[in-house]
Amino acid sequence: MSFNSSKIEWTDFTWNPISGCAHGCPYCYARRITQRFAPSIDEKPIEQPTRAFDSKGVMCYETEHAIMLQSGRPTPYPKGFSPTFHKYLLDEPSKSITPRRVFVCSMGDLFGDWVPDEWIEQVFAACQKAPQHTYMFLTKYPQRYCDLADSGRLPLAPNFWYGTTITGPGMPFFFWDKATTFVSVEPLLEPFSADATGDENPFERVGWVIIGAMTGPRSKHHQPKREWVEAIVRKAREAGTAIFMKDSLKPIWGEELIQELPEGMQDFPKAKVTIPHCK
Repeated sequence: MSFNSSKIEWTDFTWNPISGCAHGCPYCYARRITQRFAPSIDEKPIEQPTRAFDSKGVMCYETEHAIMLQSGRPTPYPKGFSPTFHKYLLDEPSKSITPRRVFVCSMGDLFGDWVPDEWIEQVFAACQKAPQHTYMFLTKYPQRYCDLADSGRLPLAPNFWYGTTITGPGMPFFFWDKATTFVSVEPLLEPFSADATGDENPFERVGWVIIGAMTGPRSKHHQPKREWVEAIVRKAREAGTAIFMKDSLKPIWGEELIQELPEGMQDFPKAKVTIPHCK
């Protein structure tokens, strides 16, 4: 839950001050992991989170410190996959002096429409206190980025990278400046064919595209075809967008995966980013 070295190929560390999600994706890896480490039926926490409330029909929780089980071990997910704000983890970025690429909230969706604005703002504030790191965010709710940008609450800094997760060409994603915007096509479930995208290149406005196949239970029946991946690579190359293939594509693409990082992310630039009005 704190700063953890990550097996996710495109990041160095994960940090989960907020965990849990209400989106209900059938292929969600985070839900599977949570089920492994959440309290079992016969295990009970010694105490409950300090606050519980309903947010747009979703029960959310806050805790000021790690919750212990009666067995004596801490549980990172005292309420399972329900959205939970672990406030005691907010100072974790400041404890690491060495610059890292940090995937924020890998075990949830920080920008889900049920997440209170104040949660997001507190996470942003913690990131801004440790500007040595590059922070990468992913969501299935790109409109939330727009809402925050329009209200002046989305940090305008080159070390804040905002990404959208999509599974096919028909899903909207967020963009403004190629320098700090990316899209994760994972799992790739639909072809990015000419019929699907027309004359538009969906990757022209982003600086990075991540591609991955579905993993976990029943994934073998939902694997992308090589030509689907080739279409994304072709469009990304035409757009001058960096490409990163996850290891899950090895059976489809081969051992020589394309695994590029955007130039700005590698160099940790200090220049300011200007974001236009987001409609």
